[in-house]
Order: sequence, then C-alpha cells, then structure tokens
Amino acid sequence: MWLPGTAGAWPGSVALAVRERGVSDAIAQSDWKRLDVKGFDGAAIARSEAAATRIAAACLAADRSLTLDPRGRELLTALLGEHTCAAIDKHGTWYQRNRDLTLAELDAFQDQRHAHREVLAEHLPTLVAAFAVKPLPGADIFKENYLKEG
Repeated sequence: MWLPGTAGAWPGSVALAVRERGVSDAIAQSDWKRLDVKGFDGAAIARSEAAATRIAAACLAADRSLTLDPRGRELLTALLGEHTCAAIDKHGTWYQRNRDLTLAELDAFQDQRHAHREVLAEHLPTLVAAFAVKPLPGADIFKENYLKEG
C-alpha cells in the first residue's frame, strides 16, 4: 500500500519497502532465522513493525507533499528523514545480510540522520509546543542548548 504521490518519494522509501517485502517472504518460507525471531508470533510482530514503519513514513511524506508552508515542509522533511533513517539504522545488519544495502549506503543514511536531527533540534520548541510535551526537570532535551549540553 502506497499513499497517492508517495511511492519512492523520499530517500529510504525503497529500503523500507524492501524490508517489508523481505519479512513477508521470510514468513512465507517459515525462515525465522532470517528474521532473527522465534516462531510465527515473532515473525508476525516483525511484519507488523515493518509495515507500520513504512506506512508512518508514507503518511509523513503525504503530509509533506501537501503543505504549502516552507517551515512546515522543512520540519516534515526532517521528521520523515529521522523516522526513515532510524528504521534503516535499527535494521542495518538485516539489510547487509540480505545484500539490500552496502555499508557505505548505511553510512550515508546515518549521515542523513545526523543532518535531520540538526534541523529537528532547531525546531524543538515548535515540536514541544505542538505535542504539548511538559518539561521534565533535568532532562537534556529541555536544556537551553540541547545540542551542546546534552
């Protein structure tokens, strides 16, 4: 399932779809070792997680494509990038073992993730306000200069 206008529309979208398909293929072959899970229940969880990750990214991509506000688009791009790159990073070993991504490609996604985090840090007050996050005393994220003090 792709939302209109989002298929392959952002860096990493193909990698998320490849993982989702790969998990489904492993389930069809009862190949739990390939998924590093124990049994069908573990595989079903892996499949649900892969699908939810890709769909959440597609929703961010769809929102990004519809926004006319440049600041909102920048923020949605950074959120999409962080979400996608975090998922790819989390399953980096899987991508390498299945020969879907090289180490150099995984490194490039890590570099992108760092850049997206820089943008998100700049927009931290907006994000905190948007999600009504209450400050937690002593939490690094609420320090005056989060990037340098954290």
